[in-house]
Amino acid sequence: MASRLKEVLDKPYLEEIIRLSPDDLAPSFGTVIRALVDQHASGAWPYYRPEVFFDNTELTEGFAEIIKNIVNTLSSRGVDGIFLDLDMGSGKTHLLTLLLHLFASCRFNPNVCTRYIRDYGKKTGFNLELAENTIVIAADMRTPESIYEYLKLTAGILRWAGAIDAANHIEESLSNRRLPDPVKLAQSIPLKNHILILIDELHYSAILGTRSSREIVKEFLKFVSSLMSYRKEIQKEKRGGVALVVASARRDFVRWSEIKTVFEDKDFAGVLEAFIDQLERVKGLAASRWMSNAEAQRIIARRLKLGKPFNEVFHESFNGFIERVIKADSDFPDAHHMRSLIKAFAIYALNALESNAPIVSPAHFSDTVVTVLLGDSDIARRYRAVYSEILNKLESMENTGKKGLLRLAVNIVFTGTIVGDAKKIIEMVRVAKTREVSDEAIPLVRELELKEILTKVHGYRDSDVVDVVKDLESIHPNIHSVKLVGGAHAYFVAPSRNVKAIYRDIIARNRYNYLNNEKNVVEKLSEYVNELALNEALVQQSVVGNLNDLDKTPHSRDKLYIYIYFNAPLLSQSKWDETKGDGTFSRMLNEAREYLRRKAMHNVVFVLPRIKESLIRDMADYLAVEDATSHIINTYLVKVEKDESTRRSEEDELFRELLKIEFKDIVAEVVAKINDALASFSRAVASLPDKALYYMPSGEVREADVKLTPVKREVSGLEDVHRAIDIMRSRRMDIIENTAKELYQWISQGPISFITSESDALRVIYSTVTEDLKSLNKYRLCKDHTVLQKGEKSYYIPPSFIEKAFQSVGEEVRKSFEKDYTVRTVIDGTCMEIVLEPKGAIAVVNQPVRASVLPPRPSTATSIMEIIDSVAENGGGVVTIEIEVTKDNYELVKETLSQIMKYVKIKDYSRKGAGS
Repeated sequence: MASRLKEVLDKPYLEEIIRLSPDDLAPSFGTVIRALVDQHASGAWPYYRPEVFFDNTELTEGFAEIIKNIVNTLSSRGVDGIFLDLDMGSGKTHLLTLLLHLFASCRFNPNVCTRYIRDYGKKTGFNLELAENTIVIAADMRTPESIYEYLKLTAGILRWAGAIDAANHIEESLSNRRLPDPVKLAQSIPLKNHILILIDELHYSAILGTRSSREIVKEFLKFVSSLMSYRKEIQKEKRGGVALVVASARRDFVRWSEIKTVFEDKDFAGVLEAFIDQLERVKGLAASRWMSNAEAQRIIARRLKLGKPFNEVFHESFNGFIERVIKADSDFPDAHHMRSLIKAFAIYALNALESNAPIVSPAHFSDTVVTVLLGDSDIARRYRAVYSEILNKLESMENTGKKGLLRLAVNIVFTGTIVGDAKKIIEMVRVAKTREVSDEAIPLVRELELKEILTKVHGYRDSDVVDVVKDLESIHPNIHSVKLVGGAHAYFVAPSRNVKAIYRDIIARNRYNYLNNEKNVVEKLSEYVNELALNEALVQQSVVGNLNDLDKTPHSRDKLYIYIYFNAPLLSQSKWDETKGDGTFSRMLNEAREYLRRKAMHNVVFVLPRIKESLIRDMADYLAVEDATSHIINTYLVKVEKDESTRRSEEDELFRELLKIEFKDIVAEVVAKINDALASFSRAVASLPDKALYYMPSGEVREADVKLTPVKREVSGLEDVHRAIDIMRSRRMDIIENTAKELYQWISQGPISFITSESDALRVIYSTVTEDLKSLNKYRLCKDHTVLQKGEKSYYIPPSFIEKAFQSVGEEVRKSFEKDYTVRTVIDGTCMEIVLEPKGAIAVVNQPVRASVLPPRPSTATSIMEIIDSVAENGGGVVTIEIEVTKDNYELVKETLSQIMKYVKIKDYSRKGAGS
């Protein structure tokens, strides 16, 4: 397929077309008139020669219809006018040139014209006999100073037709640098002859001409009006027909309609309006839309010498591109439309040829297309600058495959959406956002069209194309996306920044910077960690950076102290790796352990944060969005509310209008990004506390993995976008506050549960006392014994709660055991002893009481004493104690036994039959 393009396209010819200016591709009407006079013209194509002109001309239905109308007018001896108010480059000059060749030059070159005009005769009724009997007056009002040169052609035609008097009159007038007398000329032209008057660029001088050029135009229009009026007065059966064809660029015509009532040259304005009125009275056909898309394609195919139908060489998606150029309300009002199209398609074709593509597609765009369609206008310069920036960004990408695919996607968007009128962009977006875009030629490139061209024409995989299209808007802030009614997405490029894309780009850059500077992330994190503090009646949760500072801090036994050990200098060096661990974290862990062992306080708990990669990523996400949101609001969104009277440049006005239209989408984007950021922040704060350290009753320091659930906080909408940052930070504070409470709740329910209410304290004390009484019949409760062991669970009860529970516990125990026991309570200073005495029991112990203490603890002696007291109170007996002696505990064993050695009988079980 790729080789087929090489067979169809002529590379040197395409290069020549691209090199030429639009005027060289289709010279002005005045140039052709002058060339017919002296049979010479400069340029690549000498259009004054009929064979060259006809070779490059496609007889469209519009052309044929107008020629037929002129032929009928002349043949029927009528007087008729045609006004072509088409845009520049739409073919009006080409049509006038075609008429000039048919009715003027072909009489001089009948042999050359014969083979070309056969088709014209079939479709329009044109014939050489009619042409030979027609006198042509042609003028280009873009260059009215050349009017005397133009009239030389008329003089030559008159002389060739045998109207010597009329020819002499014109030549005499020209020698005196004045226009012929219209009445005298009308009288001297034989009545049998028809008159065809061709005028191009009628309104040009009114809009852009000088005073002197307008004076010439004014006199020429008076001349034409008088000539037509006189010929019309002659009886129809005696005189030939009169046809007037006037062309004017629609842009000039519309502009004249706007300014004619205030035009300073009243005399000129009066003559021009009178001429238009006369034209209106005789006008038989007003052609405003006379070229179809198919005809434009045939013209392009002919001019590029394809030798094949247009759609066999160019992708069908170019249909919309052609329509945008040639339609009445063109997207390129300043373009030389057909000439520009021909040159633009030559550029696309050459790019496709050089890339060895199978077919020419919109993806073969280059910035020279912008110049062809928009010239050197301000909007063109901005488009080219945007395209250059995009190419530079793509060039820096490492993924060459994605780079090439992205460039093709960007090219398709440029082809389908560049426009020459900034207002068009605003209207385009407004329409797209208010109703479904169907077959209307709105300059948007829909996602489906993008995917089809990239997959079916350029052969990329669906998955790769989906990824690229998804990233398209992030390539450059001047590429916009629009969500159409129905949910589909479309893209366009505008010479105005896309705030949504800018926002995303700033977020991406901020995130990259934070991820590459973890120290900054940890520093910002330290600000938020300090907000995890709690200070309540029974709980103090705070952040400490140096454990040495705690040595000077008094600690009440009635409070739970949770210290978040956030050593910023150490943590900024810390990075957790699941396989290698983290030496910095281990150092902090050992410092906290050592402190707890040294202080031996059960109501002090350390929480150690750990810096993991996931935490850094989440924090970077949050910080990036917070910074970007602040920037986007203060730099861009405030412009929506700026004073309407402020004078702005066209670019600023375009930006502001687009911003108004896209404002809701941008706000929705801000809300979505804020919610994503808050979720990331919540995950980061919840994952920060990694280990909790408790000092256990056994004297060991136990570690526990902290598991917190991220708090969900969202922004549902933004009625006032300027408050976005305030609302975001408020939600952040909510997250921190709730995380702080959850951390305290988690810590207080850890290996040592911290009791925070009198009722809970009474419940735990009562439960512990009753369970021990059931097995030992005796329990000693002391105010300074703040940790109670209940099964495998340890409880920390503040001394003030224990003190308040003294009487209540005794009363509750009495109620529970009074049926079977006599409950005796004895308060000895800060301790209360509760003893159960079975009712009716004999205080004799018939069986030895065996107790095992494994291993000995500092309280072992006390425990033994309590057992001895219990046996004595029940009538005495033998207490057998088994003690495990190791190398580590023998000193403790000796110390324990030294207190009761005189009562101990040692029995050696190591020898059989050994005595006491």
